[in-house]
Amino acid sequence: MERLLPNGDKQVTYPDGVQVWIKQSDRSEQIQLVDGSTYSCYANGVQKRCYPNGDVEIRTSTYVKRRFASGKVKTVYSNGLQEILYNDGRLLFKDGCGRVIYL
Repeated sequence: MERLLPNGDKQVTYPDGVQVWIKQSDRSEQIQLVDGSTYSCYANGVQKRCYPNGDVEIRTSTYVKRRFASGKVKTVYSNGLQEILYNDGRLLFKDGCGRVIYL
């Protein structure tokens, strides 16, 4: 079912329960899946994914950053470099091959 809202936004509901909102104001799109996951795509190319367990993932053209519910943050850059920030404050770097880099 497709609905056009008064402000120009569009809401689409599929038979399997998936809902899609397309916002004209900022040209973004948000998808809500049946399991509670939400995916947002913005006009600048950034994608944000929120999972039911509390994890949040942000994807850009240069990196992918995932914030885990436990507090850990893992960032993987386009050149393969990984940066892991643990909830106790430790910071770990890995190169594209997965080897730990000591600073």
